[in-house]
Amino acid sequence: MKSLFASLVLAVFGLSSLAAEHRAEPAPKPAPHQDADQVGLDELDENNATLKVGSAAPEIKFSKFYKGTALDKIDPAKTYIFECWATWCGPCVAAFPHLSEIAKGTEGKVTIVGVNVWERQTADKVQAFVDKQAEKMSYNVAGDTADGFFATQWLKAAGQSGIPCAFLVIKGKIAWIGHPGELDAETVLGLADGKITAAQLAKKSADKEAEMNLIEQEFTTKIQPMLEGGETKNALAAIKKLAEAHPKAGLESMIDNLQSQIDAQENPGAVLDKIAKLPANVDAEELFKLLGPLVSAPTLATDVAERLLVQIDARIANLGKDIPTSTDEAFPHIILHFMKADVLAKIDKKEAAVKLLNELKTQVKGDTAQSAVPAIDERLQALQGEKPAEAKH
Repeated sequence: MKSLFASLVLAVFGLSSLAAEHRAEPAPKPAPHQDADQVGLDELDENNATLKVGSAAPEIKFSKFYKGTALDKIDPAKTYIFECWATWCGPCVAAFPHLSEIAKGTEGKVTIVGVNVWERQTADKVQAFVDKQAEKMSYNVAGDTADGFFATQWLKAAGQSGIPCAFLVIKGKIAWIGHPGELDAETVLGLADGKITAAQLAKKSADKEAEMNLIEQEFTTKIQPMLEGGETKNALAAIKKLAEAHPKAGLESMIDNLQSQIDAQENPGAVLDKIAKLPANVDAEELFKLLGPLVSAPTLATDVAERLLVQIDARIANLGKDIPTSTDEAFPHIILHFMKADVLAKIDKKEAAVKLLNELKTQVKGDTAQSAVPAIDERLQALQGEKPAEAKH
């Protein structure tokens, strides 16, 4: 099983699988600082779940509310959505705006609470994370208790081993359990008013799953070979066509990703100019969106590579000398070092790249080391076992 950092590296340097874009992220065991890729809770089984659709909603207990109005009990006359998330969960973060749309469309009729579970960050850092989301999280946000009450009484009891996971509660009973992306304001209100039945919603979910399977098959059999063969423009055209046929499939990020790769190949200087203009405190996601396609290009002209190294070194310096022991906080440090090593290898400075990664292994500590060292070793093996891409002069 890949380490957390190996998974993150794949996400930064290339397109992840279509399935990973839409499915709930594997959840770690509810213990502090556990690697997210150590998929615990394997013993959970939806077929043996004690909390199901139709069950009375369990009690609710939270450590604090990061945003919105505090809630300590469920009113049987009201409708609620409790959605489980974590700062490390990419699909959870991607679902924030959608939940905000539901909150806007059901305002005054449905109470939405995002419940932070299986978290590795401190409460202060979660608070800062929530504050940064601003309007992307336009609903109540709470934190699970230290002993993981919500994760145990709701997620585990429902046989759910992944997040994001939402629970729809109507009149004190569980009306629906699943990925929040399968809900919308109209559906929630229809269920609450009795205009939509649970069976109808189940069919809708099944139909969507079938659609996603068809899209994934199309991606795997036709588009993935194009990407592997370097036919980026053909792949982009195929994905745009797929998005037109399935407008609600959420393929926009993949289209943007591919367009960024094309821009990096055709006009790397313009991309470098954009990177140079980014502020020192730019969000890592925004930075990597520009850096990633350049770094992952099959070849780099020497002048482009040298400018790229200057930008990467500047960003590394901005982060400071010491690499945090927290995996999440260390992510930008590790990725920037990986990027630098890749660029060095592409301009025939493989020895320097190997030295850089070996030094990186000595710098990481704590949870960061546990997560990053296997990925660093994989990168070292690739560098030492493969001939660097030929630089263009």
